[in-house]
Amino acid sequence: MTISDLNQKFGIPETLAFFEGQGALPCVRISNSLATCELSLYGAHVFSYKPAGQQDLLWMSDTTAYEVGKAIRGGIPVCFPWFGPHAEDSAKPQHGFARIMTWDVESALELSDGSTELVLTLNSSEETKTYWPYAFEAELTVVVGKKFTISLQIKNTGAESFTYTDALHTYFNISDLSNIQISGLAGTSYYNGFGADTTVQQEELLRIVQEENRRYINHENDCVISDEGLGRKINVSKTGSKVTVVWNPNAATAKNIGDMPDDGYKTFICVEAVNAYTDAVVLAPGKVHVLSQTFFAE
Repeated sequence: MTISDLNQKFGIPETLAFFEGQGALPCVRISNSLATCELSLYGAHVFSYKPAGQQDLLWMSDTTAYEVGKAIRGGIPVCFPWFGPHAEDSAKPQHGFARIMTWDVESALELSDGSTELVLTLNSSEETKTYWPYAFEAELTVVVGKKFTISLQIKNTGAESFTYTDALHTYFNISDLSNIQISGLAGTSYYNGFGADTTVQQEELLRIVQEENRRYINHENDCVISDEGLGRKINVSKTGSKVTVVWNPNAATAKNIGDMPDDGYKTFICVEAVNAYTDAVVLAPGKVHVLSQTFFAE
């Protein structure tokens, strides 16, 4: 559908409009009395969420490519049907194919509390089956209001069970790494990077002083990112996930990431809702699983 077609069918006057974004990608801008949000139909990728009177809660790389066939760096990448590199074929796209395909618009509506809901879909096709041979129906729902909720629903529409991993790979905007601490992780076991052994976090508050790629297992608690520089706390909760990933590349690794400024690592922290490792999803025919993350600032 063209931008004009999308606006005619799904646009909401003064609240939701489709437009051509960078790289000619089809995008959506949502603006209500509670918040604003921008996202791309390419990858169902959320770029921005600004509650009324606040700075953006999401971080975007200003050197990322907005180009079909390439992933976008920052915001909320949707990882599906695998998280990280493909287990058997390193030539397949990192974090799956969902973030490098254009999704369809299913619905857009205003809710009774003043928030706005947008639903996007991605169905299995001959193209998706070149990467992954299963029949599925993916539905991404965002609700933009005083809080931001993003939900990824996967339905098995085929005749055989499949196993998948996924994530909402959220980049939170912060003043500086030196100003933040994260609560809600104490006493939880985690893998450090891709290591085979687990460690239990002893400290009550996590401060980021080096490269971190912590993969917390059996973790369902809320996290709070306290930011002294911006004078705010970002509350992060989730459902449908027992793995939480906290990631920041720090200086040395950031220099090797082509679509990130060398100093970009200083102003974001990823706190991700994940189904992977000990929490991969096994889905029988006709069954559904929903991964959801909600966050807000105070």
